[in-house]
Amino acid sequence: RSVSKGKSSNVLEEIFSLPSISFVLAAIFAFVGLSGLCFYIYCFEYLDSALLYHIGRTDHRHNFSMFYYWIYLDYTNPNKDVMGLV
Repeated sequence: RSVSKGKSSNVLEEIFSLPSISFVLAAIFAFVGLSGLCFYIYCFEYLDSALLYHIGRTDHRHNFSMFYYWIYLDYTNPNKDVMGLV
């Protein structure tokens, strides 16, 4: 009687296959490489405009934020600056 590994084993093999790992490494290399190049050219202006700006932004219409709905509901709160630090 043979024992099958099941469907979950195949999923893990696909996730950790050479093409998948190659794709993840290429994506990380592209992101870090391009960010490093832009930082080299524009210094902290790049960091502020492209990356850090999104941390403190209070525009409730920013749909790509994970906290979109929470920011939308909290937009009129007078203590929003304090809550943004938390």
